[in-house]
Amino acid sequence: MCFFLQILNKILSTVIVCILILQSFLVYPLKQSEAASIYVDAESAILIDASSGRILYEKNAYQERPMASVTKITTAILALEEGNLESIVKVSKRAAETGEASIWLEEGEEHSLEDLLFALMIKSANDSAVAIAEHVGGSVEEFAKMMTKRAKELGANNTNYKNPNGLHDPNHYTTAHDLAIITRHALLNLPKFRELITTGKRTMAWEGHEWDRILINKNKLLSQYDGADGVKTGFTSQAGRTFVGSATRDGRQLIAVVLHSPDIYADSSRLLDYGFNSFETMPIVTKSEFQKSIPVSNSSKSVRVGISRDLVMSLAKGEQSKVELIEDIPSVVEGPIKKGDKVGQMVLQFNNKQLATVPVYALEQVEVKSLRQSLWQRITGFFSNIFRFTV
Repeated sequence: MCFFLQILNKILSTVIVCILILQSFLVYPLKQSEAASIYVDAESAILIDASSGRILYEKNAYQERPMASVTKITTAILALEEGNLESIVKVSKRAAETGEASIWLEEGEEHSLEDLLFALMIKSANDSAVAIAEHVGGSVEEFAKMMTKRAKELGANNTNYKNPNGLHDPNHYTTAHDLAIITRHALLNLPKFRELITTGKRTMAWEGHEWDRILINKNKLLSQYDGADGVKTGFTSQAGRTFVGSATRDGRQLIAVVLHSPDIYADSSRLLDYGFNSFETMPIVTKSEFQKSIPVSNSSKSVRVGISRDLVMSLAKGEQSKVELIEDIPSVVEGPIKKGDKVGQMVLQFNNKQLATVPVYALEQVEVKSLRQSLWQRITGFFSNIFRFTV
């Protein structure tokens, strides 16, 4: 009997040890920081919440690195902000001779800026990038300076551009963090940018040929990942494979950046999965619920104001108490007011630190009467009251 009990105790001990070992493997992936770090092979990476700007994961995110064709995100931003989509671009010799990824532009060809932007973002055309740069900035060199300046205005302080396409230059670099900031701006503020990066296929005229150019989007994430909606691939031998990817689920958009990755789609998918699975969507304020009226100082009217987009945030369980939304809006505004004028902002704070701002705009126009108009209104009003009284 004692021998049997000894055997039974050994069996039970072995079972318990196995259960504990198995449990440790099951629990391990649930630790967010550890789970995120072990799956990303890229040398630099970051994952952010697009709406709030919150960083959900980072790995060497502030390390300066070559970026390859994800450069073209900023090229597109600058062209959209400074150019006219309907303007006609004449292709220069320099643009036509720009090689590697291209749409075989020929010197003297003419295309709309819009067509060249689709070629830039769908086909990753280096020749198109040069044509755009020369058209908008006057020269490649001047446009590159404009790109760097715009990046720093957006908060991307560790980025420097030497060209609009990402062909290697030792002084052409960025960080994963900066790319996330730049891309976030484009996704939130430039509707045409979203069209450029989500279009799967487009044709483009090719004068003198029997067929049109066919532009096929090189971003495989769009077809491989549920909710994917961007953004841009890149590769040079010096930068390795680079990628900025985005996806939207349940109204929450995440942006993943991977630099020098052996598998950009696997890394990006793991980052996005981590963001969607480990955090929940919390609406902070919506366009429909935030509307108010503010008196106009030199008018008898008030102006209705609102926000241009919903503000949502990725939060882990128990983090709701760390969120605070502050209205930075004046009690009175000075007229005249045009529809779309910025009158204030909503400030999102997380853990007592400012995370994001959402501009508050005028939803209507409010005119202000001149002194003569105001005086005449008072005089006519006075006599109208007398007339009613005497009658």
